[in-house]
Amino acid sequence: MDILIDGDKIRVLRQKKHWSQNDLARVSGVFQGAISRLEANRQTNTRADTLIAVARALGVRTDELLVDGTPPVPDEPSDPQIDVFMHLVEDMTTEERASAEMFVRFVLDQRKKAARKKRRQKKSV
Repeated sequence: MDILIDGDKIRVLRQKKHWSQNDLARVSGVFQGAISRLEANRQTNTRADTLIAVARALGVRTDELLVDGTPPVPDEPSDPQIDVFMHLVEDMTTEERASAEMFVRFVLDQRKKAARKKRRQKKSV
């Protein structure tokens, strides 16, 4: 099933947040080029996970981004810990958000390094 997203709605919501396409890409995890194609209404076969990621980043329900008449896509279940984290981030300054992002990236990088180390240890046994 093709999911038809209204690119104009994405652009308006993004601009209300004073975000660039790169900002939305960073927050949603969707490539900036895909954001550009969505906003220009040039992407006609959007995946559900892309729709969910963009909607979550913009703080709206998925059906708010659909072209009228498109069958609704079920929202991803909410995770209370993520919701709490997002509310904390909303109250941060730009500098604090940048610091928090660096910390989260550091934690994820450490996890990747530990997983690689564990795989190497298994191979050497």
